[in-house]
Amino acid sequence: MKFCSTRINGLFSNDGDCVGKVIRAIHHTERIVVAQGFGVKEEGIPLRFLAYIVPVLHLLKQLPNSAIGEFYVAHHGVIRANGLDVARTTPHVSLMKDVVLHYAAIIHPEEGKRIRCLEDRSIKNDLATQNLINSLVTAAKPFCRQEEKLWKFAETHGGETSLNYMVEHALYMRDP
Repeated sequence: MKFCSTRINGLFSNDGDCVGKVIRAIHHTERIVVAQGFGVKEEGIPLRFLAYIVPVLHLLKQLPNSAIGEFYVAHHGVIRANGLDVARTTPHVSLMKDVVLHYAAIIHPEEGKRIRCLEDRSIKNDLATQNLINSLVTAAKPFCRQEEKLWKFAETHGGETSLNYMVEHALYMRDP
């Protein structure tokens, strides 16, 4: 696979072009999913969220057609973590997804055909998913305590609720 990290200069720290080595090692028929997530607020949409899609679109330009981009909105995860009002956040989710698709279609039309927008679902009545998240938090807690920066982040951003949100990122990003 051809890959030139200079075409995405400034998006990654490419010491010794380690990113390029990893990407060039991917077989051209392998399914690749480049994921990027967003949170929501009750008031407005942060304009910087569009900046998060640019690296994904530039990366897709260089990856084989088997690669897709997925932009997900951690809507219900943010609501659980921050106690936001779903009625106030829902309109922002739809607008963010529409803006991402519109931007990609106009500015990066070929890559725009290879992206999709996803939204997490409510797990309020899903005991199995709640138990999975709880078990992941239990497993991650000792590790987080050993990592000073992670533990400090968790403590200053809501403790257990913050750990839940951190663990959920692994599920959103499909990170085994």
